[in-house]
Amino acid sequence: MFTIENIKKLNEIKSNKYNYVSLYLNLDQKNNSTEKINIKLKNLLTKVEDELTAGQIDKIKKQVPKSIINRARGVVFFVGKADDKWFFYEFKKPMASAVFVEHNLHLAPLQKLIDEHERYAVMVADKEKTKIFVVYMGEIEEMRNISEYFPGRHAQGGWSQKRYQGHVDEHSTHNLKNFIAALYSIWKEKRFDRLILGGTDEIIAQLKENLPIELKNVIAGDFKIELFKSTQKILDKALVIAEQAEREKEKELIMKLENNLGDGNKAVSGVRDVLDNLNNKKVLQLIVHAKMEHKGYYCMACDLLLLEKNCSCGGEAMEVDLMDEMVQKALDQNAEVQFVEWEDKMDKLGNIGAILRY
Repeated sequence: MFTIENIKKLNEIKSNKYNYVSLYLNLDQKNNSTEKINIKLKNLLTKVEDELTAGQIDKIKKQVPKSIINRARGVVFFVGKADDKWFFYEFKKPMASAVFVEHNLHLAPLQKLIDEHERYAVMVADKEKTKIFVVYMGEIEEMRNISEYFPGRHAQGGWSQKRYQGHVDEHSTHNLKNFIAALYSIWKEKRFDRLILGGTDEIIAQLKENLPIELKNVIAGDFKIELFKSTQKILDKALVIAEQAEREKEKELIMKLENNLGDGNKAVSGVRDVLDNLNNKKVLQLIVHAKMEHKGYYCMACDLLLLEKNCSCGGEAMEVDLMDEMVQKALDQNAEVQFVEWEDKMDKLGNIGAILRY
């Protein structure tokens, strides 16, 4: 699975002597035929054919049909002609087709993808069975179906109703505790960001009451559903809750940014102020509108990002995609990067802001 750790390793690949090609290709066949995908690939490769060897181009052309067969919805190639570096990734999520030639790898689209799709777990249960899924980047990483013994209907002439009900309640509590233990073992291994619960109101209430505090803290929501529903039906309902939780998280983050702006506070907004603080390694958290685009310059002599081409050191500055470079500089400094969708609010803030370390 592709994670933030993969991005950080890719972010270490830079050069002031030669360029790298970053090629993103949308394979989503809901909106594209195979013919259109191949035409788009050909056009992208034409733009960078001087940057690649014939062997590298051929390798990309051969890989794309395999990815389509694998039902990937997006692929990314990172290729270096001079040092023959080659990285390739498939994703179950679509991405915009584009190609970039830069002194480093163009990583902002991948950072957006990871930021938008957190790892979440879905647990649907009744008194006898549970289904647990861990979903990341559109793929099920883990799936467990667990069944426990549960007594059938009380027959006449058997136990008293009171004794029988106590027997039923005992087994129900026992089973739910086992289900929660299984979920907790998955959490210790996968460390999912959100938990979504499903079932009857009674089951959901019992789960919430008995969950360990670590799991209670990551509950994003719940929904009513019968356990016999299909996996896709369950995941579709859970995805709605996951997306709502992501939007709420973004709103809280933007409000935090707004509340800390001003002299003496620990936040700035707008490209120039954020750039200044990034260059001075003061950024703790970078907040970027998902559609932000901005050109700028990178000074190779002093490793600074600039809005104007002339650097005070007198060194040579190259034109760059400033948003991508700012994301990468933030990652270099172990700052957290968050992409947000709230267009009206972010537009007033210059489409970018930062929470500062000091």
